[in-house]
Amino acid sequence: MTPDQLAAAARLLLGRSDWQRPLARVLRRPSAERAGIDDRLVRRWATGARPVPEWVGVAIREMATERRGELAELTADPTGDCRPD
Repeated sequence: MTPDQLAAAARLLLGRSDWQRPLARVLRRPSAERAGIDDRLVRRWATGARPVPEWVGVAIREMATERRGELAELTADPTGDCRPD
């Protein structure tokens, strides 16, 4: 994943232009017990100072798949009513 791809995906998934810190909060290293990494590391990926690890691309794709399912459920309402209950 390139820095530009990371930025584009994070903006879409998180709905924010300031996506680095929120992304750092939700990412979880494969060996970690809890989510959260140093947001400075995410900034280094974003600038290209450090390569984006493969596990980050996998995590982003998993988040996108979850979001796609949530959007499908939301838009599947036959009444066209997308308002929350």
